[in-house]
Amino acid sequence: LLRDGQTTPTQSFLDTDTKSLDVIFGFIAPELGMITVLDLEVKFDSAREVHLYEHVYHLSLMTEKRLEMFLIVSGLCLLNILVMFVHGCFRVKLLLQKLWRWYKGWPSTTTLETSMAPFDMVLISLAAYFTIQFTIDSVEASGSTNDFIQGLLAVEQETTAARSLEKMESLIKYIKKNRSLDVYGMMCVIALLVRTIIATDCHPRLAVVTGTISHAYDGIIHTAVVVIICLCYFASYATWRFGSFIDELSNFSLACQALFHMMLGELPDFWNANMEMMWFSVVYMAVMFLLVLNFILAIIVESYMKVANYCEELETEFGFFEDIYFALSGAVRGRINGWPARVAILGMVSERESAFAVTWDELLFSDLFKNQAAVISFMKHYLSFEALDATQKFARRRQKDRQNPVFTTQRRIEAMNNLVKQLHETAVSEVSKRKANESRLEEMRATTLRLETDNRRMQERCEQLQTSSDMILRVVSPASSIDTFSTNYPRLGRSPAILTGRFDTATDTNYLRQFVGRQRLSMDIEDDGVPLDQRC
Repeated sequence: LLRDGQTTPTQSFLDTDTKSLDVIFGFIAPELGMITVLDLEVKFDSAREVHLYEHVYHLSLMTEKRLEMFLIVSGLCLLNILVMFVHGCFRVKLLLQKLWRWYKGWPSTTTLETSMAPFDMVLISLAAYFTIQFTIDSVEASGSTNDFIQGLLAVEQETTAARSLEKMESLIKYIKKNRSLDVYGMMCVIALLVRTIIATDCHPRLAVVTGTISHAYDGIIHTAVVVIICLCYFASYATWRFGSFIDELSNFSLACQALFHMMLGELPDFWNANMEMMWFSVVYMAVMFLLVLNFILAIIVESYMKVANYCEELETEFGFFEDIYFALSGAVRGRINGWPARVAILGMVSERESAFAVTWDELLFSDLFKNQAAVISFMKHYLSFEALDATQKFARRRQKDRQNPVFTTQRRIEAMNNLVKQLHETAVSEVSKRKANESRLEEMRATTLRLETDNRRMQERCEQLQTSSDMILRVVSPASSIDTFSTNYPRLGRSPAILTGRFDTATDTNYLRQFVGRQRLSMDIEDDGVPLDQRC
């Protein structure tokens, strides 16, 4: 035995001061290429409590023959990842274009597969890293298994226990490194599994799982909150009352594990340890197993029934393998008969969403098909599906209505409800229009009163102007008349007036111009051809 780098006899290795003991066992199978290390760690926390921790590590080594096949498989995986990465780049580009259209306010629709493009790119990058790293580690550990084991351990050639322990510790480090890579790979596999389940949403029959989860998500989340609260309460009570004499309930974590198994219907051996434990078990099973667990099952069943009814009412739904056959056969026939791409046909149909059916003439004159034969073969192929034949669809609807009078009554009730709803909406719109007209009428009345008030003010102003315009000044002497006028009417420039007078000579006009200039007035002399001595 080894303590602090020195060998110690077995009888004196453990004493009262020992706090931990680590025992390492190495198992080697060269013919299978396997190395297993068992690590037993014992911790003496107190005189009454001893904790044992077990760790098992495995390492699988590759021989030269297995390495060749492994490299071929790794190359195919990397090629598949490269194809997925290129496809993911195109999907991210399409998503960015749709987000840009949505930002600009243009019509745009985004499907679930398109919105998952960023997540897929991250997942593809993680898978590529794991594949490359795992391949590099495997190549480094390749070669002869016996040579690798002898070079790593070399226990038979070592003479000291310290050297053997050093080799064993290096082996454990190497195994732990591979173990961490394995954990990383397990996380990638789980993420790929979740993404694969989400991808099944593309088909109605396969979307039963995802549809049920999406419908039951809200109810399951709220029920899970109740389950966690009840489980924590019962675990705390069990640890408090029974932890002193039942090892499975000695702490909170162990109590949660034991009660979780009880919630699934498994009764432990200690359920009848005493009367209090029996009542505790009965109450716990009644609350968690009979009530809460059945609530969760009821939520899931209800969601499943909704998805199943949707699949039954869906007219265009077939089986998964049938849809695969129809998709492949349609692609082959389209290539043989010269049909246009499905994206172009979907674009033409989406522009006619209001129309019940697309006619033969519309397909012929859409400039998508090469000739009439292509249109005829296209129509024959897709009219073989009952869900796409308009006449058969009407016949099925009539037959269904005749066979199910309750359904007909329900349709009539729905039609009456829609009519009542339309009448109600019309009445509401008429009331709103009436209120709007009344408000407009009030505004027009207020505007009319305001205009009448402004009109009266304008009339009063005109009367004032007329009174001012009646002032007449007769000029007799040029100098005396201008001075007298300037003295008697000092504010004439601030109020409009009309001056009339007789001017015998041009000198009178000059005097008047000077007065007008001092008062900052405007002056207009009309020449009517009359001499100055006769002008008024």
